[in-house]
Amino acid sequence: MAGATPAADPGTFVLAIDADARSLVDASRRAAGRPSRGVLPNIVFLAEGVERLPAAFDGLADRVSVNFPWGSLLRGALGLDEATTAAMARLVAPSGRLEIVVSVVERDRRAMGAGAGPFGNDDIERMTLAFAVHGLVLVETCPLTPDEIRATGSTWAHRLRSDPDRPVWRIAFETTGRRAAVVVR
Repeated sequence: MAGATPAADPGTFVLAIDADARSLVDASRRAAGRPSRGVLPNIVFLAEGVERLPAAFDGLADRVSVNFPWGSLLRGALGLDEATTAAMARLVAPSGRLEIVVSVVERDRRAMGAGAGPFGNDDIERMTLAFAVHGLVLVETCPLTPDEIRATGSTWAHRLRSDPDRPVWRIAFETTGRRAAVVVR
């Protein structure tokens, strides 16, 4: 279903997780609304940090989507925080997929104390190594079009319309079925 969110497919169970409960208020209100307004009975909202999810969530998701992470989640997505990287990876089921949509520019890096410059090849290489340790292999890296950004359904997608020059990337990994040991020298 191009352009549709997984929650729009009644055969898909969606667990929406955000560490900030305030971020879930509007989405949960819309999901619980009238059927004529897009009620989504197949979605549950959980206010919790990914690094604090119980082991019951391990390997549960066929698809994990991380849209426009910030703070510790962004650090984990970029492979800069091993504990958060591991927490994200452990959610992915065998034969599953992890998709991360990021938009990182110079000022974002300065805010999190993570080097300089926009998102690029160094980030992709670091992410590839960080997730490989957890049995995930890189399968896709691509800049997103304005339509693809909108299709994420993220509130950030709306905010980015005012900055069409801000790059947005999708980086996708799939499970290998085994955990890899990666040695960086």
